[in-house]
Amino acid sequence: MKIKYLGTLFAAFILSLGLVTSCATPETGDPATDPAPGAEPTPGAEPAPDAGQ
Repeated sequence: MKIKYLGTLFAAFILSLGLVTSCATPETGDPATDPAPGAEPTPGAEPAPDAGQ
């Protein structure tokens, strides 16, 4: 009984930890295709195919 109780507490702890860490760093998109506003391109990177060339 004690092991089952501790196992349940441990599972709840792990799930809560995952929830906290996932909410702390939300994904906003793929950084390669969706750069942050005002972000400068990586030096040496090729321009996007639709760059008007």
